[in-house]
Amino acid sequence: MNIVHLHIPKTAGKALYLPMLKYCSAKMMQITRAIGDSETSMTDQTAYLQNILSVPDLEQHSIYTGHFYLSPLIIDKADCIFTFLREPLSRMLSYINYYNDAKESNAYHCLCNAFGGLRAIVHSPIIFRDQLSKLPSWLAEDLFLAFNNGQARQLANIPWTEDINDDDLYDLAFSRLKDIDFVGTQEDLNISIFTLNNLLGLPRYLPVLKRNTSNRTYYIEQLNERSLKFFYSNNSVDLKLWVYVHRFLVPSLHQPSRRDYFFYNLLHSALEFQYTVKGFLLGSHR
Repeated sequence: MNIVHLHIPKTAGKALYLPMLKYCSAKMMQITRAIGDSETSMTDQTAYLQNILSVPDLEQHSIYTGHFYLSPLIIDKADCIFTFLREPLSRMLSYINYYNDAKESNAYHCLCNAFGGLRAIVHSPIIFRDQLSKLPSWLAEDLFLAFNNGQARQLANIPWTEDINDDDLYDLAFSRLKDIDFVGTQEDLNISIFTLNNLLGLPRYLPVLKRNTSNRTYYIEQLNERSLKFFYSNNSVDLKLWVYVHRFLVPSLHQPSRRDYFFYNLLHSALEFQYTVKGFLLGSHR
């Protein structure tokens, strides 16, 4: 059985696949690591995964995770597909946090060289979007998809360079939901995780721990009425999809019991405490 995780950026992907690596019996492949380059475009990752899935004697019972477009070939070759969506503004702010916390990264330096920092992304998104050509193509694609219905484009297999109106994009992305075996939202992980664990053969109460996250929200004070209006106008399809999954699909498909919540929260608290103590001990020996 070949399982495909359509990892939409900034939707708790790392928090999801870390427990999979430890507890899942299936072999896992993270596409960027397989390629050997973290600065790989979504287009390249899509082509790489398609080549893997096209191998006639492909090893069975594997999980493939990465940032790619959900192409017809991937749908045809995968036995199971799962993904998570996220509220668009929250996802964009997560990008800001991510890049600002990685000041040694090439991406951060490229953004600073091109725009003088990250403030322009929040304060003047129109100018920022129109000047993405100043960035390397892999980074321009990443940020274009953060500002222009990137979640819907991944679902609908519409590359960032292809023009499409919002109505057509919504119809295509919405129709793709029927090809996905599991879809949830980052905001509802504590509700839908039981279903996902069962689907992947993981322990039912295995919790998702928040990793690779920041408690800080950079430049949020730069958000103004103009930038918010621009942002939601350019992510209207993503917002409609997220609202549908968050308000209707998740509650109808995932209904954990009080027993589920009790054991999940108990194990979650125990593991978080373990990580906290481990971090404290490691820090005290530096």
